[in-house]
Order: sequence, then structure tokens, then C-alpha cells
Amino acid sequence: MARGCSVRELLATTDSAELSEWIAFARVEPWGYETENWRMGQVAATVANYSNRKLNKPMTAQDFIPPPVKTKRQRVTESIAKMKAFLGG
Repeated sequence: MARGCSVRELLATTDSAELSEWIAFARVEPWGYETENWRMGQVAATVANYSNRKLNKPMTAQDFIPPPVKTKRQRVTESIAKMKAFLGG
């Protein structure tokens, strides 16, 4: 079973030059959760558009990407802002 690397282990085994190269590479060729969602959204949109050519507006990858998960702090901040707006503040 593969084991993840902690930040401490990463910094102990990678110098700043290599880390900078990885950061630059990630900007050119991004990876991760958001990128994979976009890629799968592209596939889903292609299949949907091919399967149903009578759509008024073609589907896009964004139509199939789940909304971002909000942190507790974001939810609380939004609730406070809504209450202030409701109360006229």
C-alpha cells in the first residue's frame, strides 16, 4: 500500500530548486482534484453532446463539475452576511 508523504518529509528530501521546478511544472501541467473534475467534465460533456444533438445549448465541462466544498468558516461567514442583509445591516 502506498503511503503519502508529509510536508516535513518532503522538505527533508527536496531542496528549494527542485520544489520550485515542481511548482512551475504544476502551473503548466496542473494536476489534482480540480483538474481531474474538469477532465471528467469534458468527457461527460462530449458524451452528452454526442448523445443528444438536439440540445438548444451544448453542454460544457462546467455543467458536470460538482460545486466546491465549503469550509465551516465559509458557511458561517455566508450565514452572518445573509442575516445582516436580512436585518438591514
